[in-house]
Amino acid sequence: MERKIDLKEHTNFKIPPVRIFFWLWLVPILLGFSMAALNNWRDLQRYDLLLFSIGFQAICAGANAWFDVGKFWNGKRYQIMLTNCTIVFIALMAYTVAVNLITGESDNFRNYIFQSLLGLANYLCGYYIVRSFESENDKEYKFDDPVHYYLKLICWIFVPQTLIIGYMLIADNLDHDPEMARRYVYLVPVYCLGLTLGAFISVWALTRLRFFRRNLLALIFVSGFCSFMTFNLLSMVTLPSHWTFQWSFAFPGLYSAAATVFLLRKRESEKQKDQHIRMLDGRISKNNLEYQRLRQQTNPHFFFNNLNTLLSYIESDPQKALVFGRQLSNVYRKFLRHDDQDFIPLGEELAFASEYLGIYQAKFGKALQIKFETGFASADYILADVLQEVIDNIFKHNVLEEEYPMEIEIFANDGYLKISNSLYMKTDVISDKTGLNNIRKRHEMLIGRSIKASSTPTHFIVHIPILKQE
Repeated sequence: MERKIDLKEHTNFKIPPVRIFFWLWLVPILLGFSMAALNNWRDLQRYDLLLFSIGFQAICAGANAWFDVGKFWNGKRYQIMLTNCTIVFIALMAYTVAVNLITGESDNFRNYIFQSLLGLANYLCGYYIVRSFESENDKEYKFDDPVHYYLKLICWIFVPQTLIIGYMLIADNLDHDPEMARRYVYLVPVYCLGLTLGAFISVWALTRLRFFRRNLLALIFVSGFCSFMTFNLLSMVTLPSHWTFQWSFAFPGLYSAAATVFLLRKRESEKQKDQHIRMLDGRISKNNLEYQRLRQQTNPHFFFNNLNTLLSYIESDPQKALVFGRQLSNVYRKFLRHDDQDFIPLGEELAFASEYLGIYQAKFGKALQIKFETGFASADYILADVLQEVIDNIFKHNVLEEEYPMEIEIFANDGYLKISNSLYMKTDVISDKTGLNNIRKRHEMLIGRSIKASSTPTHFIVHIPILKQE
């Protein structure tokens, strides 16, 4: 059974989904209305446009607040991202087509794609901003990765942004201004590369200051503004245009900054997790050495204790010695077969314990009464050799007499294997609890759980954790 390390990335800030929805829904609507008022205030008097914007932004905000394929599918990060984007795009497209068909506003499929791509960009920007908060606020931005990683990061932001913006501008000008559409074929990649590089360089510069490392929103918006200003410089040189066109690139600037910050923080979290795993691997290596030493303390006890019993039977009852020797041989053969395993099926361990107790049964006769529970699931496991060691402790510390028979019961109880024995303590044996302490340490080292030991005036009870195979 494979040992696993359960690593969870702890976060110091988690935004409630309702708050995510509210801000990602309200802010874009207010910004959109502000831009519409500056461009043509009469658009604000169109109630159908207002209702469309409210529902459209609700889909984007709701997807960020409550929807994530990663909750149901353990795929790679880019696969989950592409699947999320595809589903959100389909939802936006369906909503856009439905509203336009109802209002009779437009039957141009190109416009449907245009609006859906704009909504997808809105969703991605919100996604990057929200996910950036899912790690420590005061995170180091070391920028110590190989150059090819940062080139890949820039391409991850630059390529999809170029495709979305390029389609929007080229499709918008293709019919009435083909010459401008052709110019956008090479200008859009230049603009988007400028936006991405502006965001990347500004994030690098701003994170040298502790204030921006501790204030995530300030880092995103200031670097977004720097990215937007980089575009303005490029547009002034390549294609002087109206201010509304320039301001329309404020959102791509924010998108570039949010994506850059998200990917850098994600990278730092992965490096911290790798470092944590390496540290745990070192601890496990040390624990394995101690674990092997503990096992070496317990295994020889079984053989030499019963070898003395066999020698005494050879002198007093040779026939009984023969039966006892065969049982001892079978038990030790099984014991050796599992010697290199940390976990074994519970059913096999109980079968082993039954034969092992049969040795004591032959020795003590009616002075020993045994009850077993059977029918455990095949996926049930316990730590190897533990049951045998608990049984050894029973006989080490108790007196067995026919007048006061020892009762041993083994059965499942609420996720544990319960071993109960009646108490007839030896007066000449002082317990230092070394055996139980060894068992407890092994469980804590290997599975992070411990055994439970308790006693009553008449019984001693040990609970061993039952493990489920994953």
